[in-house]
Amino acid sequence: MGHHRAEDRSRLRRSGTAAHATPMIPSAGPGKRRAIRPAPRFQRLRGWAPTPVLAGVVALASATGGALATAAAPSDPAQATGTMSSFRASAAVSSGAQAAGRRSIVSRSARRTSSGASDTRLVRAAERLGRERNAALTRFAQRAAAWSAEIELNRWFLPVNYVALTARYGEYGLWASSHTGLDFNGDEGDPIYAVANGVITSVGYDGSYGNKTVLTLQDGTEIWYCHQSRFLVTTGQQVRGGEQIGAIGSTGNVTGSHLHLEVRPASGGTTDPYAAFASNDLL
Repeated sequence: MGHHRAEDRSRLRRSGTAAHATPMIPSAGPGKRRAIRPAPRFQRLRGWAPTPVLAGVVALASATGGALATAAAPSDPAQATGTMSSFRASAAVSSGAQAAGRRSIVSRSARRTSSGASDTRLVRAAERLGRERNAALTRFAQRAAAWSAEIELNRWFLPVNYVALTARYGEYGLWASSHTGLDFNGDEGDPIYAVANGVITSVGYDGSYGNKTVLTLQDGTEIWYCHQSRFLVTTGQQVRGGEQIGAIGSTGNVTGSHLHLEVRPASGGTTDPYAAFASNDLL
């Protein structure tokens, strides 16, 4: 036994640091348990020396990239899972709030609401303008109807279909004095028309005028139709301008068939019929 120990010490001295790195464990004899001598403390520390170095490097890298997150991480796995879930929920809430904020600022529905309000105002303004336009058109139509009625009331027509004047107002010649009307040439039986609206106030034979019809207009002016071949109206009859009231003839003091027409204002006397027809754009 002592010899073995001496040899061991001799080998240790020869191997130097190698003996410290790997201690020799004597083998147990038959039937005996092998005794394991624990390595010296400094050897255990030296054997684990690489591990702390690596751990320090890893810790340094972790500290550089996210030391705060590492320090705050819980040691319990379940708690870590809950913390991560809470973080995700908070992130989702934050994202939702930001999205809601964006929607409240640039919401399409808000734009549609604003646009809808503008459209409503435009529609109301258009409807108001439409009502005003319709009212103006109604007033204009009423005035136009009144003007039309006035025009129709005072409208003049030619007394014959074909105008060929054979004698003018104021001429001298075949008559005892100056000519008091217009002579319209025509054949026997050609139609004679009322020159305006009025009432027939006289129908009959009148000497040199022959068969004569007197049409009194609403302003009191009288229109005399002379030398007719026949009458188509009676006294007191209402007639309208352009309505046939008789036929051209040659009765009375004449040299041929024609219509002698006179215009006599309510004030009395005669006036030039040509001026009356011209003022109504007929001659």
